[in-house]
Amino acid sequence: MAAQKSRGGVQPIGEFLDTLDADRRADTDQLIAMMRRVTGHAPVVWTGGIIGFGDIHYRYGSGHEGDRFEIGFAPRAREFVLYCDGLFGPPRTRLLTRLGPHRSGVGCVYIKRLADIDRAALDEMIDASVAGIRAIAIARRAERKSTKGPRTK
Repeated sequence: MAAQKSRGGVQPIGEFLDTLDADRRADTDQLIAMMRRVTGHAPVVWTGGIIGFGDIHYRYGSGHEGDRFEIGFAPRAREFVLYCDGLFGPPRTRLLTRLGPHRSGVGCVYIKRLADIDRAALDEMIDASVAGIRAIAIARRAERKSTKGPRTK
C-alpha cells in the first residue's frame, strides 16, 4: 500500500507562523484561537501548509486508510482554505448563506479575510464541522466493533 501523503508535525507551528505577513498572521492567529477552543487541541502543521487540530483515523470501503485532522485551514497567499469536512446538508447551506463573501467546494470553504465575514456564522461552522466529524468517527468505531462479533474464550 502506498504511504500516506498527508501527515502532521512537518514543521514547528511557530516557525510556520513566522513565514506569514502581518495581516495574514493576524487572521491566522484568530482562526487558531477559534479552532483550538472548539477542538481542545493545539495546532499542528500538516503537509501542504495546513494547520490542523485534533486527529482522526479514517478507512474507506476500498481499504485505503490514514490519519487526518478533525478541522483545519491553510493560510494561502490569496485566501484561507477552511477544511470543514464534518459540515454537510442543510446546516452547511444555512451557514454558508450567512457567512458572507466566500466560495466553496465539497469539504472546503475559501475566504479572503476574516473582516469580510460573519464571525458568528464562522464560529457555528467550526462547531458543527467538528461535531459532525466526531459523530462520524464514533459511528465508524461502533460499526467496526459490531462486525467483529462477540468475543469467545
